[in-house]
Amino acid sequence: MRRRVLLYCDGGRIAEIGTGHVRRCLLLARYLKTRGSEVTFLTSSGSAVVVPVAGEGFECDILPALRPADLARALKKARPEVVVWDRLDSSPSLNRVIKDSGAVLITLDDAGKGQALADITINAMVPGGRTPYKGFDYAMLPAPPEAARTDRSAPVRRVTVCFGGYDHEGLSEAALKALAKLDRKIHIDLILGSASSEPSLKTMALHGSRLRVLRMPHDFSRLLSRSDLAILAGGATLIEALSYGVPTLAIGQYGHQLDTIARCEAAGAVIGVASTSSLLKAVRTLVADGEQRVALSRAARRLVDGQGLKRVAALTTIVE
Repeated sequence: MRRRVLLYCDGGRIAEIGTGHVRRCLLLARYLKTRGSEVTFLTSSGSAVVVPVAGEGFECDILPALRPADLARALKKARPEVVVWDRLDSSPSLNRVIKDSGAVLITLDDAGKGQALADITINAMVPGGRTPYKGFDYAMLPAPPEAARTDRSAPVRRVTVCFGGYDHEGLSEAALKALAKLDRKIHIDLILGSASSEPSLKTMALHGSRLRVLRMPHDFSRLLSRSDLAILAGGATLIEALSYGVPTLAIGQYGHQLDTIARCEAAGAVIGVASTSSLLKAVRTLVADGEQRVALSRAARRLVDGQGLKRVAALTTIVE
Protein backbone atom coordinates (compact mmCIF):
# COMPACT_ATOMS: atom_id res chain seq x y z
CA MET A 1 0.00 0.00 0.00
CA ARG A 2 1.42 3.39 -1.01
CA ARG A 3 1.41 5.83 1.88
CA ARG A 4 3.19 9.01 2.85
CA VAL A 5 5.12 8.09 5.99
CA LEU A 6 7.04 10.58 8.13
CA LEU A 7 9.66 9.19 10.50
CA TYR A 8 10.78 11.35 13.42
CA CYS A 9 13.98 10.39 15.23
CA ASP A 10 16.87 12.01 17.06
CA GLY A 11 20.45 10.90 17.48
CA GLY A 12 24.04 11.84 18.23
CA ARG A 13 25.40 12.86 21.60
CA ILE A 14 22.08 12.51 23.40
CA ALA A 15 22.08 10.37 26.54
CA GLU A 16 19.76 7.33 26.35
CA ILE A 17 19.24 7.81 22.60
CA GLY A 18 22.61 7.65 20.84
CA THR A 19 22.39 6.62 17.19
CA GLY A 20 20.44 3.36 17.42
CA HIS A 21 17.12 5.12 16.83
CA VAL A 22 18.41 6.59 13.56
CA ARG A 23 19.67 3.21 12.41
CA ARG A 24 16.41 1.40 13.07
CA CYS A 25 14.35 4.15 11.44
CA LEU A 26 16.52 3.86 8.34
CA LEU A 27 15.88 0.12 8.32
CA LEU A 28 12.15 0.80 8.45
CA ALA A 29 12.38 3.52 5.79
CA ARG A 30 14.19 1.25 3.34
CA TYR A 31 11.72 -1.56 3.94
CA LEU A 32 8.67 0.68 3.47
CA LYS A 33 10.16 2.26 0.35
CA THR A 34 10.58 -1.13 -1.31
CA ARG A 35 6.88 -1.68 -0.72
CA GLY A 36 5.80 1.55 -2.36
CA SER A 37 5.58 4.02 0.53
CA GLU A 38 6.86 7.58 0.20
CA VAL A 39 9.12 8.11 3.22
CA THR A 40 10.58 11.33 4.62
CA PHE A 41 12.31 12.17 7.90
CA LEU A 42 12.06 14.86 10.55
CA THR A 43 14.51 15.58 13.37
CA SER A 44 15.63 18.22 15.83
CA SER A 45 19.17 16.78 16.01
CA GLY A 46 20.61 18.45 12.92
CA SER A 47 23.49 16.81 11.05
CA ALA A 48 23.64 13.79 13.38
CA VAL A 49 20.46 12.59 11.66
CA VAL A 50 20.43 14.55 8.38
CA VAL A 51 23.79 13.21 7.16
CA PRO A 52 23.07 9.46 7.48
CA VAL A 53 19.48 9.90 6.29
CA ALA A 54 20.47 11.95 3.23
CA GLY A 55 23.20 9.40 2.54
CA GLU A 56 20.45 6.81 2.12
CA GLY A 57 18.58 9.06 -0.31
CA PHE A 58 15.78 10.25 1.99
CA GLU A 59 14.69 13.84 2.56
CA CYS A 60 15.03 15.12 6.11
CA ASP A 61 13.68 18.38 7.52
CA ILE A 62 14.99 19.92 10.73
CA LEU A 63 12.80 21.22 13.52
CA PRO A 64 14.33 24.29 15.19
CA ALA A 65 12.99 22.95 18.48
CA LEU A 66 10.48 20.41 19.74
CA ARG A 67 7.65 22.94 19.95
CA PRO A 68 4.05 22.36 18.85
CA ALA A 69 4.02 25.33 16.47
CA ASP A 70 7.20 24.19 14.70
CA LEU A 71 5.88 20.65 14.43
CA ALA A 72 2.56 21.85 13.01
CA ARG A 73 4.38 23.75 10.24
CA ALA A 74 6.51 20.69 9.39
CA LEU A 75 3.43 18.46 9.20
CA LYS A 76 1.62 20.93 6.97
CA LYS A 77 4.58 20.80 4.57
CA ALA A 78 5.03 17.01 4.60
CA ARG A 79 1.31 16.05 4.67
CA PRO A 80 2.00 12.56 6.06
CA GLU A 81 -0.67 9.91 6.36
CA VAL A 82 1.38 8.06 8.99
CA VAL A 83 3.82 9.52 11.53
CA VAL A 84 6.25 7.16 13.27
CA TRP A 85 7.60 8.97 16.32
CA ASP A 86 10.83 7.46 17.66
CA ARG A 87 11.82 9.32 20.78
CA LEU A 88 11.60 8.04 24.33
CA ASP A 89 8.56 9.21 26.32
CA SER A 90 6.36 11.10 23.88
CA SER A 91 4.77 14.43 24.78
CA PRO A 92 0.98 14.97 24.94
CA SER A 93 1.26 18.44 23.40
CA LEU A 94 3.28 17.22 20.41
CA ASN A 95 1.18 14.10 19.91
CA ARG A 96 -1.97 16.22 19.91
CA VAL A 97 -0.55 18.29 17.05
CA ILE A 98 0.12 15.12 15.06
CA LYS A 99 -3.40 13.80 15.66
CA ASP A 100 -4.93 17.17 14.74
CA SER A 101 -3.11 16.93 11.38
CA GLY A 102 -5.15 13.83 10.56
CA ALA A 103 -2.16 11.47 10.48
CA VAL A 104 -2.04 8.04 12.06
CA LEU A 105 0.42 8.21 14.98
CA ILE A 106 2.71 5.30 15.85
CA THR A 107 5.12 5.82 18.76
CA LEU A 108 8.15 3.64 19.43
CA ASP A 109 9.54 2.72 22.85
CA ASP A 110 7.15 5.08 24.52
CA ALA A 111 6.12 4.94 28.16
CA GLY A 112 5.44 8.68 28.29
CA LYS A 113 2.25 10.59 28.96
CA GLY A 114 1.71 11.15 25.25
CA GLN A 115 1.20 7.45 24.59
CA ALA A 116 -2.52 7.76 25.33
CA LEU A 117 -2.91 9.81 22.13
CA ALA A 118 -1.08 7.33 19.88
CA ASP A 119 -3.02 5.03 17.57
CA ILE A 120 -0.35 2.36 18.09
CA THR A 121 2.59 2.14 20.47
CA ILE A 122 5.34 -0.41 19.83
CA ASN A 123 7.61 -1.01 22.81
CA ALA A 124 10.34 -3.35 21.64
CA MET A 125 12.95 -2.17 24.14
CA VAL A 126 11.24 -0.07 26.80
CA PRO A 127 9.01 -2.00 29.22
CA GLY A 128 5.69 -0.62 30.33
CA GLY A 129 3.01 1.29 28.57
CA ARG A 130 -0.46 0.11 27.59
CA THR A 131 0.15 -1.68 24.30
CA PRO A 132 -0.12 -5.25 23.02
CA TYR A 133 2.86 -4.63 20.73
CA LYS A 134 5.79 -5.11 23.08
CA GLY A 135 8.91 -7.19 23.44
CA PHE A 136 11.78 -8.23 21.21
CA ASP A 137 9.39 -9.60 18.56
CA TYR A 138 9.14 -5.95 17.48
CA ALA A 139 12.86 -5.12 17.49
CA MET A 140 13.76 -3.75 14.05
CA LEU A 141 16.93 -5.49 12.94
CA PRO A 142 18.84 -5.98 9.69
CA ALA A 143 18.67 -9.30 7.87
CA PRO A 144 21.33 -11.74 9.11
CA PRO A 145 24.49 -11.73 6.98
CA GLU A 146 25.07 -14.81 4.85
CA ALA A 147 28.39 -15.39 6.59
CA ALA A 148 26.91 -15.38 10.10
CA ARG A 149 28.69 -17.87 12.33
CA THR A 150 26.76 -20.82 13.72
CA ASP A 151 29.39 -22.89 15.59
CA ARG A 152 29.68 -21.35 19.06
CA SER A 153 31.67 -24.14 20.73
CA ALA A 154 34.96 -23.48 18.90
CA PRO A 155 37.77 -21.70 20.78
CA VAL A 156 37.34 -17.95 21.17
CA ARG A 157 39.72 -16.08 18.90
CA ARG A 158 37.95 -12.76 18.31
CA VAL A 159 35.92 -10.59 20.67
CA THR A 160 33.81 -7.63 19.56
CA VAL A 161 33.49 -4.69 21.95
CA CYS A 162 30.85 -2.06 21.12
CA PHE A 163 28.93 0.31 23.36
CA GLY A 164 26.61 1.82 20.78
CA GLY A 165 26.62 4.90 18.63
CA TYR A 166 27.24 7.15 21.65
CA ASP A 167 29.34 5.67 24.44
CA HIS A 168 28.05 8.13 27.02
CA GLU A 169 29.76 6.50 30.01
CA GLY A 170 33.15 5.98 28.34
CA LEU A 171 32.87 2.21 28.63
CA SER A 172 35.13 1.58 25.62
CA GLU A 173 38.13 3.02 27.43
CA ALA A 174 37.31 1.24 30.67
CA ALA A 175 36.70 -2.10 28.95
CA LEU A 176 40.02 -2.00 27.09
CA LYS A 177 41.83 -1.31 30.35
CA ALA A 178 40.01 -4.19 32.03
CA LEU A 179 40.86 -6.61 29.20
CA ALA A 180 44.58 -5.77 29.08
CA LYS A 181 45.46 -9.10 30.75
CA LEU A 182 43.22 -11.22 28.53
CA ASP A 183 44.96 -14.06 26.67
CA ARG A 184 47.02 -12.40 23.91
CA LYS A 185 45.86 -14.99 21.38
CA ILE A 186 42.41 -13.41 21.50
CA HIS A 187 41.96 -10.50 19.09
CA ILE A 188 39.69 -7.57 19.92
CA ASP A 189 37.57 -5.49 17.55
CA LEU A 190 36.52 -2.22 19.17
CA ILE A 191 33.66 -0.76 17.14
CA LEU A 192 32.87 2.92 17.68
CA GLY A 193 29.76 4.82 16.66
CA SER A 194 29.72 8.24 15.05
CA ALA A 195 29.25 10.03 18.38
CA SER A 196 31.71 8.00 20.47
CA SER A 197 35.17 9.18 21.51
CA GLU A 198 38.23 7.10 20.72
CA PRO A 199 40.09 5.60 23.70
CA SER A 200 43.43 7.14 24.60
CA LEU A 201 46.57 6.04 22.77
CA LYS A 202 47.96 4.82 26.08
CA THR A 203 44.99 2.52 26.62
CA MET A 204 45.02 1.20 23.06
CA ALA A 205 48.77 0.52 23.35
CA LEU A 206 48.02 -2.00 26.13
CA HIS A 207 46.76 -4.37 23.43
CA GLY A 208 49.25 -3.80 20.64
CA SER A 209 48.51 -5.36 17.26
CA ARG A 210 45.69 -7.60 18.50
CA LEU A 211 43.38 -4.57 18.73
CA ARG A 212 41.45 -3.17 15.77
CA VAL A 213 39.55 0.07 16.23
CA LEU A 214 36.78 0.48 13.67
CA ARG A 215 34.47 3.48 13.41
CA MET A 216 31.09 2.83 11.80
CA PRO A 217 32.31 -0.04 9.57
CA HIS A 218 30.05 -0.61 6.56
CA ASP A 219 30.04 -4.35 7.31
CA PHE A 220 29.13 -3.92 10.98
CA SER A 221 26.47 -6.64 10.97
CA ARG A 222 28.82 -9.15 9.36
CA LEU A 223 31.58 -8.38 11.87
CA LEU A 224 29.17 -8.72 14.77
CA SER A 225 27.66 -11.96 13.51
CA ARG A 226 31.12 -13.50 13.03
CA SER A 227 32.27 -12.67 16.57
CA ASP A 228 33.16 -15.53 18.88
CA LEU A 229 32.02 -13.39 21.80
CA ALA A 230 30.67 -9.86 22.21
CA ILE A 231 30.84 -7.26 24.96
CA LEU A 232 28.03 -4.75 24.48
CA ALA A 233 25.78 -2.20 26.13
CA GLY A 234 22.05 -2.85 26.55
CA GLY A 235 20.68 -1.15 23.45
CA ALA A 236 19.80 -2.15 19.90
CA THR A 237 23.20 -3.71 19.17
CA LEU A 238 22.64 -6.20 21.98
CA ILE A 239 19.37 -7.37 20.43
CA GLU A 240 20.99 -7.62 17.00
CA ALA A 241 23.79 -9.76 18.44
CA LEU A 242 21.27 -12.06 20.10
CA SER A 243 19.42 -12.52 16.81
CA TYR A 244 22.70 -13.87 15.38
CA GLY A 245 23.26 -16.11 18.39
CA VAL A 246 26.45 -14.35 19.51
CA PRO A 247 27.44 -15.27 23.10
CA THR A 248 27.30 -11.90 24.81
CA LEU A 249 28.23 -10.11 28.01
CA ALA A 250 26.37 -6.84 28.55
CA ILE A 251 26.93 -3.71 30.64
CA GLY A 252 24.06 -1.23 30.91
CA GLN A 253 24.61 2.51 30.53
CA TYR A 254 21.09 3.66 31.45
CA GLY A 255 18.11 2.45 33.43
CA HIS A 256 16.17 1.09 30.45
CA GLN A 257 19.30 -0.74 29.25
CA LEU A 258 19.62 -2.42 32.64
CA ASP A 259 15.99 -3.51 32.27
CA THR A 260 16.71 -4.93 28.80
CA ILE A 261 19.75 -6.84 30.05
CA ALA A 262 17.76 -8.24 32.97
CA ARG A 263 15.05 -9.51 30.59
CA CYS A 264 17.65 -11.17 28.38
CA GLU A 265 19.50 -12.63 31.35
CA ALA A 266 16.27 -14.10 32.74
CA ALA A 267 15.86 -15.93 29.43
CA GLY A 268 19.39 -17.32 29.65
CA ALA A 269 20.41 -15.36 26.55
CA VAL A 270 23.05 -13.01 27.94
CA ILE A 271 25.37 -12.55 30.91
CA GLY A 272 24.97 -9.23 32.66
CA VAL A 273 28.13 -7.62 34.03
CA ALA A 274 27.73 -5.02 36.75
CA SER A 275 30.77 -2.95 35.76
CA THR A 276 34.04 -3.10 33.85
CA SER A 277 35.85 -3.95 37.11
CA SER A 278 34.41 -7.48 36.91
CA LEU A 279 34.63 -7.76 33.13
CA LEU A 280 37.94 -9.64 32.81
CA LYS A 281 36.83 -12.44 35.12
CA ALA A 282 33.49 -12.77 33.30
CA VAL A 283 35.18 -12.92 29.89
CA ARG A 284 37.73 -15.49 31.02
CA THR A 285 34.99 -17.67 32.46
CA LEU A 286 32.97 -17.60 29.25
CA VAL A 287 36.03 -18.12 27.04
CA ALA A 288 36.80 -21.30 28.99
CA ASP A 289 33.25 -22.69 28.82
CA GLY A 290 32.20 -23.76 25.34
CA GLU A 291 29.01 -25.40 26.61
CA GLN A 292 27.85 -22.16 28.18
CA ARG A 293 28.53 -20.25 24.95
CA VAL A 294 26.42 -22.76 23.03
CA ALA A 295 23.62 -22.49 25.61
CA LEU A 296 23.69 -18.68 25.43
CA SER A 297 23.58 -18.79 21.64
CA ARG A 298 20.59 -21.11 21.53
CA ALA A 299 18.68 -19.10 24.13
CA ALA A 300 19.46 -15.87 22.26
CA ARG A 301 18.01 -17.19 19.00
CA ARG A 302 14.89 -18.37 20.81
CA LEU A 303 14.45 -14.95 22.38
CA VAL A 304 15.01 -12.82 19.25
CA ASP A 305 13.79 -14.17 15.91
CA GLY A 306 14.90 -11.15 13.84
CA GLN A 307 11.48 -10.62 12.20
CA GLY A 308 10.55 -7.42 14.06
CA LEU A 309 11.07 -5.13 11.07
CA LYS A 310 8.37 -6.91 9.09
CA ARG A 311 5.97 -6.79 12.05
CA VAL A 312 6.48 -3.05 12.60
CA ALA A 313 6.13 -2.31 8.88
CA ALA A 314 2.86 -4.25 8.80
CA LEU A 315 1.49 -2.12 11.65
CA THR A 316 1.94 1.04 9.57
CA THR A 317 -0.82 -0.22 7.27
CA ILE A 318 -3.46 -1.57 9.66
CA VAL A 319 -4.84 1.76 10.92
CA GLU A 320 -6.83 3.95 8.55
